[in-house]
Amino acid sequence: MTDWRSALGCRFLEVAKASREMLRELQQGRSVGLLMDQRYDRGVAVPFFGLPAPTTVVPARLALRLGVPLIPARVERRDGARFLITVYRPVEPVPGLDAEAAALSMTARVNQLFARWIAAQPDQWFCLRRRWPRPRARKAKHTRFFAG
Repeated sequence: MTDWRSALGCRFLEVAKASREMLRELQQGRSVGLLMDQRYDRGVAVPFFGLPAPTTVVPARLALRLGVPLIPARVERRDGARFLITVYRPVEPVPGLDAEAAALSMTARVNQLFARWIAAQPDQWFCLRRRWPRPRARKAKHTRFFAG
């Protein structure tokens, strides 16, 4: 996969250095692609299919900070190893919001797009791990009943 991507001028960024490298790539006029529909445990709870889901807000924060567009794209598998990539209009910030509220709003709108796409074609969604973490188990409170 790395060979295929490098033939197109694409590369992977090291996770440990990803934030700095993404910033550098964008500042140099390159594009960065992120999988926003996947669970990100260090993310923010943003509605996804109506449920809070840990989601990365980094793409929206970077778009706002650098004044670059946040552009959603959808990849659909066609026959065999053929894919259709649809690029959508940029998700714009809501005027008047502070940067963090704008980033959350933009991320929520991207999640709404994903939810519509997935609902229309659930077989096209490839989720690497459980999107919503399991709730932590609570200690059960036992009540004793006495007959008598």
